[in-house]
Amino acid sequence: MATIPDSVLDHVLAMQLTVAWAGEARCEPPRMSWWQTDLVDPAGGGDFFQRLAPRTHRWAALTAVREAARRTEAAARKSSNNPDAVRSLFHLGFEIDERLDERLAWHRRNGQSPLDALPDLYPLDEGLDRELLAGTLRRQPDVKYEVSPVGRRLRGTAPKALELLVDNLVSAIAPLSDTYPMPHYLVKE
Repeated sequence: MATIPDSVLDHVLAMQLTVAWAGEARCEPPRMSWWQTDLVDPAGGGDFFQRLAPRTHRWAALTAVREAARRTEAAARKSSNNPDAVRSLFHLGFEIDERLDERLAWHRRNGQSPLDALPDLYPLDEGLDRELLAGTLRRQPDVKYEVSPVGRRLRGTAPKALELLVDNLVSAIAPLSDTYPMPHYLVKE
């Protein structure tokens, strides 16, 4: 596999963590309610992570909510005839997913806050503003999709460039909906 620049991995992580954070339902007030978690907020799971891992609690909470989002997508992909051929925000292919996990672990060890380390990350401390979230995610204005049983299937061929692929996927999350729209491409294996 070709080397992926750290800046591209950071961009992908910022988009994943933004969507994962935005999807939480059990926080006060609830955000998009796509998964039944409250892992980030200081009054909820964030307090647990702060006591468990005082130095890296923000990264730990974001890692946990990213995993919740990944599991939600994995369940949705199972409704596809070929789940392995679905490329989505939290399922970009084994090698890329591994590189993202490694980069996230590197950030946790590095000591910077998520907002400092990932410039494209939504300003999590400001709470959910649906317009700001939609604007943050709308990276490619002309993304076309059709609704399928799995979610919003993007038309055309998945871009080879990882950053463009992810920007297309997150752009298809808008317009925001009450259920996670799971934007995805179908790829040939």
